[in-house]
Amino acid sequence: MKKCIFLFMMLVCVVLGTGKANAYDITFNKQIGNHGITISYDASTGIYTVATVDDDPYITTQKFKRALEDTECMFSFEYKCEIGKAPWTLQLFFANPIQEARSAKFDAGFVCDGEWHEFKANIKPYKEKFKWGLQTNLLRIDIGEVAGCEFQMRNAKIREMNEEELEAERKRQEWEKYKNDMSAHLNKYLGNPYSSKVETVTVADSSVTITGKCVGEGKFQLVDVAPYDEITETKRFAERVALADKEFTVTVPRYMAKRDGYPYDRALSKWAIVDSTEEADVLQSTAIYATDMAAKSSPEAQPLLTKKGLGNYHSNAYGADLDSLQVKSVTINVVLNNLISTYKVNKNWAAKTFNGKKYYYSKKALQNYDALLKNCAERKIVTSAILLVPYYASDSTMVKTITHPESTGGNYAMPNLTDAKGVNTFAAMLSLLAERYSGETYGRFNHWIILNEVDAGTTWANMGDQPLPRYIDAYQKTMRMCYNILRQYDQNASVLASFTHTWAGSAGEYTTLNFLNQFMRYDYAEGDYRWGLAYHPYPQDLSRPRFWEDDKESTYMMNSPYCTFKNLEVVDAWVRNPAHYYMGNTKRVLFLSENGTNSPSYSEKDLTDQAAGACWAWKKVSKLEGIDGIQWHNWIDNKVEGFRLGLRYYPDDETYKGAPKPVWYVWQAAGTEKEDSVFEKYKSVIGISSWDEIFHETGVAVVKTAEPTLKAWGAQGTILVADEKPVEVYSMMGALVARGTNAINVPAGLYVVKRGSSSVKVVVR
Repeated sequence: MKKCIFLFMMLVCVVLGTGKANAYDITFNKQIGNHGITISYDASTGIYTVATVDDDPYITTQKFKRALEDTECMFSFEYKCEIGKAPWTLQLFFANPIQEARSAKFDAGFVCDGEWHEFKANIKPYKEKFKWGLQTNLLRIDIGEVAGCEFQMRNAKIREMNEEELEAERKRQEWEKYKNDMSAHLNKYLGNPYSSKVETVTVADSSVTITGKCVGEGKFQLVDVAPYDEITETKRFAERVALADKEFTVTVPRYMAKRDGYPYDRALSKWAIVDSTEEADVLQSTAIYATDMAAKSSPEAQPLLTKKGLGNYHSNAYGADLDSLQVKSVTINVVLNNLISTYKVNKNWAAKTFNGKKYYYSKKALQNYDALLKNCAERKIVTSAILLVPYYASDSTMVKTITHPESTGGNYAMPNLTDAKGVNTFAAMLSLLAERYSGETYGRFNHWIILNEVDAGTTWANMGDQPLPRYIDAYQKTMRMCYNILRQYDQNASVLASFTHTWAGSAGEYTTLNFLNQFMRYDYAEGDYRWGLAYHPYPQDLSRPRFWEDDKESTYMMNSPYCTFKNLEVVDAWVRNPAHYYMGNTKRVLFLSENGTNSPSYSEKDLTDQAAGACWAWKKVSKLEGIDGIQWHNWIDNKVEGFRLGLRYYPDDETYKGAPKPVWYVWQAAGTEKEDSVFEKYKSVIGISSWDEIFHETGVAVVKTAEPTLKAWGAQGTILVADEKPVEVYSMMGALVARGTNAINVPAGLYVVKRGSSSVKVVVR
């Protein structure tokens, strides 16, 4: 499989000769439609000279004078670039219209030696996907994300493929078929009512014990599924134990000295029953992760003292804000870049052994987190680490090791859990962080946000272009690995999935609701675990602070395209639905971990609108019981973001020099005795006379608590209830399935049995 992946990735940028072929010659606009660049054209040589001058540079082609031929699907140009002047990525927008959803990113791969080379990109998939290439269509080319790139360009065209490229295209299509087939197999696997079952997986200090039962006839075996084993695509699993009895208890060593060339901890595995036929291993059960994990440490749960928090906490001149604002939760970015190495980089790197293999970590990087977390510990502040995997940032070998091999760009990537090296390196990083930051010595991360805005995967968790089931499967593996490592050091920690404000609608990638629905399917199939939501309810238009004026796409229905500050009731209703509880009885953690309102300028009106939005947000969060906390983003205005979301002005602004904005004083007053007096003047800005006017019903039933009085459990085709009182049976999606007493016949599946405010999750085989 890895070989296929690398063949696919080679398509993007390779220096190859091209034979004669039909082609459409590209010409570029030299003024209109460009941004952040200077461009000149020498008609005598046909050479464009391009230089980027800000962090959002792009050029556009002139509109096509004819439609492209079906065979014209290779975009190419020759370039000449000096060392240090190349863009990392090129992003192509297939216009019109110009939308992020109609774009693709490519690793630029520029050879910077002052000689002419060819860049080429296969755009056939995008011609088909966007029905692009018609007369009057055009291309926009985004040239990286930094100023200072310079290169010459000539012979830009969209041409036919040569023989090598045609062969590569054939392999690409094969790979696309593999991905789509795998996605179909995953959906079938998650919905399959297997008769056999792995019941418990107990991970002790030095052993793993698995129990279960086999139903029917076959050559039953228990297989150990590593993170890099594809559960639906593997024909023969390498690690197995023959099952002599239908009901079994199997104990195996926890640690393996070598598995695929690396030491391995079976705490990372999941376990399934197969029928080992002559042709293949045929799944007879879903694969179950650890149901009980030995704890190396177990700190007490830290209470959240208020819902008010701060995002992107870092070292700067404004540290006193922790006290002035009285925040009790923060997020801290942990970029897994140059944190660990397989060799001692310099004297500031120290050795650490993981699973018998020696790694080295940056003492300087960890000391920075030490200082931040100690500040938080002194103030009883709950902290959440945001784990981020850079996309080939710099030439770090370790970064390339942990970056998913199908990543094609973006700011951050999905981690590489496709091979033993990637799994062990990523696990070593997680283990180092979990062990160090689960106690009093260095401080504590209470929760772990796994990646960022995974529904916008191209930018924030890039794994290339993927069908949703395959993409979510990779993210689930990441969440599970993090959880199984972190819970060894903190039994009260949650792993949180990060999402944008796109709820049931999408700007072209994935949607939060589709993710959550698929998550529940994994809970049913592979066992529930302590995951929660790190949701980002920005306004529909991040640049526009008056989100309360949004109407058509921010509704109070569960199918609302967006869930923003305006309609927070939607995500609150989802997390308070008993069908979505952890183990059927505990509400999942819901943090609004990145969100804020923008001040388009520093005018009085814009600053007032921003502050009014913060009032609205706080009033909602304060009342909605499903929301555990809100971490305002950003702390300080940041020019890199392109928005003024901060509580403070730009630090380098000559007039304000990082001073508090009006929204800072709103956030300071929130949750204090000054709240009503400070918030009062902002009612008229919104157009209300009472804060009660901002709340709306969603029509979705929720419960406040789960009472322990209801006892129900699943049997073969039946839900059994311990008493004579009637109950209601709901699907995991919240639909009423049945009403009844004692024994209720239902198809195999996962259900929530409810009576009043009491509910319990049951599995029916």
